[in-house]
Amino acid sequence: TDRKQVIIRFAVGIRLAPDVSRDLKKKYPEHVFLPDRVILHSATPRLVRMLGYILDDLPAALEESKEIYLARI
Repeated sequence: TDRKQVIIRFAVGIRLAPDVSRDLKKKYPEHVFLPDRVILHSATPRLVRMLGYILDDLPAALEESKEIYLARI
């Protein structure tokens, strides 16, 4: 984290599929969802609560991404 944002980086080989990133962006428009990381802007009111919501959604999003990538193989 720095003073302007909180960054959640995924482990090597863990990625969000583009469709999943787009869905998360619609749900949380003030934040950035990239294939290998999530960037939360620290100026967001109730940042800790928002972080909790996003962390709750990430496991399912990553599982969906895994299924999308495996289907392409």
